[in-house]
Amino acid sequence: MLSRDQDAYGRLVFDHYRGMPPLRSLGATTVGPPTASPTLAGQTESCETMDFPFTCEPLPIDVQGFVRSFAAGESAEMAAFYDRFGFVVVRDALSHYDCERTLAEIWDWLEAESAGAGGKVTRGEAVTWVERDGWPAHNRAAGLLSDGPWLTPRFLANRQTPVLYEVCAALLRRRELVVSHDRAALFRPTRAPEGGRVPCASTVNLHFDMNPWSSFAPPRAGAGRPIRARYDRDEHFIDEHNATGSAVSPSCVQGLFNLVDNREQDGGFLCVPGMQHHVREWAAFSEAALASRFRGNEVHCTFHRERDGEVVVQDPTGIHERARRVTLRAGSLLLWSPLLPHGSAPNDSTRIRAAQFLKVAPASAWHRDSFRARMAELKRRIRGQPATTPRGDRMLGLSPWPGAPA
Repeated sequence: MLSRDQDAYGRLVFDHYRGMPPLRSLGATTVGPPTASPTLAGQTESCETMDFPFTCEPLPIDVQGFVRSFAAGESAEMAAFYDRFGFVVVRDALSHYDCERTLAEIWDWLEAESAGAGGKVTRGEAVTWVERDGWPAHNRAAGLLSDGPWLTPRFLANRQTPVLYEVCAALLRRRELVVSHDRAALFRPTRAPEGGRVPCASTVNLHFDMNPWSSFAPPRAGAGRPIRARYDRDEHFIDEHNATGSAVSPSCVQGLFNLVDNREQDGGFLCVPGMQHHVREWAAFSEAALASRFRGNEVHCTFHRERDGEVVVQDPTGIHERARRVTLRAGSLLLWSPLLPHGSAPNDSTRIRAAQFLKVAPASAWHRDSFRARMAELKRRIRGQPATTPRGDRMLGLSPWPGAPA
């Protein structure tokens, strides 16, 4: 049987086959000629050792150990890299000051939440970053903080940066763009500076933010459905981020701002590079591979019946073996295709990982009534925190783009 777990965001999450070796090494290569790269199971890429006939290219790594990044103005180079690998890294999207202030807002929230529950979580004192001292209970292993949108001053400022807008406009070839109001993440270290382990959960989380079996079925294939929500609950701002209707459309990107240097051992973003071009074939392949693990056609019924549930499946197709870590400098903007299997690798260091998540989509992705409700609720919540520019207002969804239904 396949194991299942409940989540509010309608994702398909891959788990290892029973008996599969644990995550050990997510290989990459330095810039230069392609070389064989170790997989999660310590094997080299080969169609002979993988069930699904797909081979990942090695990722280009710079001399400091980070995945290749681009300056904001390198539009053609970024677009080519994004098309090839399914993601792209833009360096210096946030300044050192921006990163510090964003991280400070995360710690402000953590300390306030802990104090409110009688705890004593304190930045700079790693011994307090544990459950007994009031570390927030929400999704600890995944590092996500809270169930609702973050509408703090620095988070709002980051969402309307010119770099984010210009890069997304170049990738999507659209100008009327709206950014999501998603959450923050802070992954705790699992090793103590003096040696040994600390009791902080950290796990592998590789998933699609969509149902790959039903999303391509007619009549929805490639079209996407408008985002519909009342925006009278926090969860509606998170639901839009993982809306399966817009996820199957190429006219959106998912992303994050990376706030501290994130190296291989720190855990963090991983993906299956290049697989965005093979999702349709994988869906057909895996449906047959998974059929014996369900009764009848339950693979579809489960997703339709529990549309808002997270379904955790044992992976019989070797997707985990293709996953690769994407190491990032502080201040980097990482953008990836919604068709790319992605997630997080576990921490194995003394350092934290901190990020601000986001999604950028054309304004037309929202149903008119839902966009109005979103705009009204944001104006109510963000009162006193004005956007810096008219374009920033429109990106945040505080006002419509010219010509859009209001």
